[in-house]
Amino acid sequence: MNEPLDEEYVIQLDDSPPFSWIKAIPERFMSCGPPRKGNITVFTDGPLYSIAKMAEDILGDERITVVKGYKPGSSPGFKVIISHDGESRDAVPFIRNSGEKGMVVSVGGTIKRVAKENGWEYQSLPRGYPMKFLMPEIAGCLLSLGGFSLDYSSLSTFVNSLLPSSLSTENVSKRLARQLGNGGILFVYDRRSLGLSKRFVELLKMNSKVEAVAVDKNDASKIAGQGSNVNIISFCKDVKSSSNFSAWDFPYPCDDPYGYLKNAIIAEFSSIYLSLLLGIDTELVDIG
Repeated sequence: MNEPLDEEYVIQLDDSPPFSWIKAIPERFMSCGPPRKGNITVFTDGPLYSIAKMAEDILGDERITVVKGYKPGSSPGFKVIISHDGESRDAVPFIRNSGEKGMVVSVGGTIKRVAKENGWEYQSLPRGYPMKFLMPEIAGCLLSLGGFSLDYSSLSTFVNSLLPSSLSTENVSKRLARQLGNGGILFVYDRRSLGLSKRFVELLKMNSKVEAVAVDKNDASKIAGQGSNVNIISFCKDVKSSSNFSAWDFPYPCDDPYGYLKNAIIAEFSSIYLSLLLGIDTELVDIG
C-alpha cells in the first residue's frame, strides 16, 4: 500500500524546520539552575501553559503548581514567570507590583529590565523558535528547578527513529498520524498525563488545524458515548483494563520521566505528520 508519509519529498525533510527543531530536542533541554526548595509556582499563558503542565505531570502538584495567567495571589514557594513576550502587558506589571521575588524566563526586552530592577533572577529563552516549539526549553527549565536530573542525550536514538527518513513501518509517529487522520480524536488521561493531553490537543490545533478533546479516564460516560468513527487515544497504561472500550495506547508509561518525554516527542512529530497528510502548512513563525 502506498504510504504518503514515506514519499520522497517527505523523507528528505529531516533537516528542514520544523522537523530539524524537533530533531534537536535532546540538545535543547534547558537548565534554569539548581533545584529550589519547597513548592514552585509557575505563572504563564498561551501554548507555554500546557508545556508547564507537563512539568507538573512529572514533578507532581505537591512540588510544582502551574497557574494560567499573571495575577499575583497567595501562592506558595518560589515564583517563576514564563512569557514569550518581552513586552507583556500582564507579566511585566506582575513582576513590578507583586512585591515578591523569583525567576523570569523570557526573551528579553522590557520584562528583562523590570525583572532585574526588582531583584528577580532572569533566564533567557533562545530566539529563533516559535513559542509553540519551545517544549524542551520550558520543560527542561522547570524540571531542573524541581530537582530532576535527566540524561536527555539518551533520547537521541529514539528521536532519530521518528524522523521523516524513518519509514512508517518503524515510525510510531507516522502510524499515529495516519490513525488520527481517520475520524474524530479523543484523548484519555490520568493524573500523570493531564499536561501531555493538553499539549497534544494544542499541537493538533496549531499545526494540523484539527480539533481534539481530552477526558479523564474515570469519566467513563464520556468515553463510552463515543462512536466508532472516533479515535480514542490513551496516555494511561491501565486504561483498557479499567474501562470497556478500545483505545490506542501511547507506548511508554507516563509515570517514568523518560517514557513520558518519549510520548511527548511522539506527539510533537505526529502533529506535523498529520498536517502533511491533510495538506496544511505548519506555521513556522508566531502569529499575532
